[in-house]
Amino acid sequence: MGLLLFSAGVLVLLIHVYRKNRSSNYKIDNGTLIVNNNFNQVKIPLTEIVEVIKIGKTTKQPYWFNVEKFSSKEDNVAVFTRSNVSYLLKMRSAKALIRELKEQNPQVHIKAKVI
Repeated sequence: MGLLLFSAGVLVLLIHVYRKNRSSNYKIDNGTLIVNNNFNQVKIPLTEIVEVIKIGKTTKQPYWFNVEKFSSKEDNVAVFTRSNVSYLLKMRSAKALIRELKEQNPQVHIKAKVI
């Protein structure tokens, strides 16, 4: 019984450390938004960004055990630029990104969450 409780505690601690290390997958550096996904890296100049929209989930997980609850939840974010290029990005901390973009570039138009 003691070993089971110890194992459960270690598992919870490992999940917490893993989520904390993967808290965000973007950074703003020298006027450029850099988003790292699994296989690619997107660089968008902040002066090009016109509009940002957080897009909600449209489907519900069909399983009673949802892995997203334990791993870091990702939101879809649409970023539109002046040059008519749009990006659909998966972000772990969309609210923080939107707040930082608004601080860096007040002309960025933020739309409400789209469902």
